[in-house]
Amino acid sequence: MTQYVPVLRTKLAEWMALRLLPEDVRRAVTPCLELLPQELALSHGEAHNHLPHAVRRFAKKIRRSWGRRPIFVDASHINPSVRPATAALLAEVAPAYGISPIWILRLHEDVSSQLVAGRAAEGGTLRLALRVNYDELDKDDATDRIDVVLRTLGVSLADTDLLVEYGVVDATPPDYEWLEEHAPYFHDWREFVVVGGSFLPDLSGLAVGTRFHPRWDWLHWEAWARVTRHREVRLPVFSDYTIHHAIFREPVEGANPSASIRYTAEDYWVILRGEAVYNRRMKESRYNTSVTLNS
Repeated sequence: MTQYVPVLRTKLAEWMALRLLPEDVRRAVTPCLELLPQELALSHGEAHNHLPHAVRRFAKKIRRSWGRRPIFVDASHINPSVRPATAALLAEVAPAYGISPIWILRLHEDVSSQLVAGRAAEGGTLRLALRVNYDELDKDDATDRIDVVLRTLGVSLADTDLLVEYGVVDATPPDYEWLEEHAPYFHDWREFVVVGGSFLPDLSGLAVGTRFHPRWDWLHWEAWARVTRHREVRLPVFSDYTIHHAIFREPVEGANPSASIRYTAEDYWVILRGEAVYNRRMKESRYNTSVTLNS
C-alpha cells in the first residue's frame, strides 16, 4: 500500500532523484509526475507529428528512473489539444517499456478526453485517477459530477484513485474531519490521497545564508494521523510538492537564480541560500559550471 505520493515536476533533478531512491523507499512511494510542456519538447506546429516520439521518450525515462511500479501522470500543464492523444499513446507503449502509468483526469476535463482515457484504460495497460480541488467537494453536485465522470470512463471506484488537491498549506491546518464526513465514497477508492504543499513560492527576499521553514503540510497531516490511526477510519495517503511551491509557475525568462540547496528534514526544510549564479556587475558566472553528472 502506498504511504507517500510526492508530486514531482518533470525536470532533470526530479528524474535523477527518482532514479536514486533506495528500494525500501520505493516500496512505500507512488510518485505523481506533473508533465511539463518542455518534457515533450513540442512546438505548436509540430505537436501531432512528433508526439509519438515524445511519448516514447517519456515512457523510457519512467522505466529508467522508476521501473515497473505504478506511477501517477498528470498532464494538466500541457496543451489540452494533445492530452487525449498523449494518454492513448502512453497506454499503447506502456507494455513495451514495462511501465505502469496511472493517468490523472480532472472533473472539468472535456468529455472527449474522458472517452479517450477510458478506452485507453480498457486494455489494462493504463489505470485512471481523478484529481479534484478540495473546494469542489463542498459543492452540492460533487457526488453527481464524480458519478458522471466514472460512468463516462467506464471504471469502478475500486479501480480508481482519488487525489484531493488542497493547494497551499500554511499554519492553519486543513479540515481533515470535514473531509472524512463529506468526501464522496471516502472508503471506496483504490487510493485516497490528500495533496498539499507549504514550501515557499520562491527564495526572493531571503538573505544569503541558512534558513529553516516549517513543513506545515506534514506537521498537520501527522497530527491528524496520530489520532486517526487509533480509530476505524481510513487514513488518506500523504502527498506534498517536496521542495517546490504548490502552485506551478513557469520560470521567469531571463531570471538570475541563486545557487541554493533545499533539504527536507523531518518537520522543516533547511534552505541554504547562495548568491545569484551570474554576477551582473562582473558579467561572469560566480561558480564553476563545468560539472559532469554521472548518468
